[in-house]
Amino acid sequence: TTLDREDKAVINGEDFSVTGEAEYRVLIDEFDMRKKTCKVALRDDLKVRYNARVTDPQAELANNKYALAMANKAIVTVKAKTKVFETQIKEFVISDIEYDHS
Repeated sequence: TTLDREDKAVINGEDFSVTGEAEYRVLIDEFDMRKKTCKVALRDDLKVRYNARVTDPQAELANNKYALAMANKAIVTVKAKTKVFETQIKEFVISDIEYDHS
């Protein structure tokens, strides 16, 4: 097993910080309805993908906005907090989504 800087920080008790909720324009990738997890890329840099967890209960419904956004490869606005280690975003925690069907 190889431990990276993030793993060592967790073992040593160094904490992550959590930002306040903000709106982000993202592309949703690899959405898993059962686990309510996905990958997101910020609209301004689609090459970098981040892990995300969705706390919004509608993510479990058939044809939900998260699944539709992923299927349509649409840029959407999400409300999320971010889990940050040092200065790098490690995870988005998404609570809501705005998706324009048109």
